[in-house]
Amino acid sequence: MQFNTPVPILKTALEFPQHMLARLSCGLFRCPLPLAYELMPELAALYRSAPVDNPEEWELDLKIHMLMKDQYPCIPNWHCDNVPRNAAGVVDYRQTSDLAPPMLLWVSDGPETEFLVTPLDLPTPRGHRELAEGIRESGAAVQKIVPQVWTSMDQLTPHRGTKATKDGWRIFARLTHRSITPDRPVLSYLRRHCQVYLDVTSFEW
Repeated sequence: MQFNTPVPILKTALEFPQHMLARLSCGLFRCPLPLAYELMPELAALYRSAPVDNPEEWELDLKIHMLMKDQYPCIPNWHCDNVPRNAAGVVDYRQTSDLAPPMLLWVSDGPETEFLVTPLDLPTPRGHRELAEGIRESGAAVQKIVPQVWTSMDQLTPHRGTKATKDGWRIFARLTHRSITPDRPVLSYLRRHCQVYLDVTSFEW
């Protein structure tokens, strides 16, 4: 199975002051993109910059991360997003599709998400843990995405979070076409919590 690399799509130059981010709610969960203007209007410039033709077909995952130096605000192990799950709720990489619309990722600032530099062929993993082990054992070169750039990635684009180098706030946004989002109801588009602080030396799937 081939695992892919990210593709830069659109550079932005948006300004969201730290003091403003500190006052915002935690973010949005699988929110229809047009509805985001109503729920978190402070970030309207970000929504307008999204390089999509039909906004009503896209769901926005948005997190306002409170950064703590040397802590990981996101998942520090290799994984892919929106990988289908089987009836038991277990990630199943065999169900991914080359025809699935790619997702779009945007971060306002570091810590930047890390990706592969070149495509990598691996045996089909039985979950995120095997994927992470395969990438580590391969010794594959990695790269960090550039902040303020909408970046395309598909269901087979591995990535991992990196630790914060300073305290502060950042925006993490991901757009997913509704054709590949999980088939389960969303109880609330408003996130109640999004802060994650993980030690990569002890984190396990």
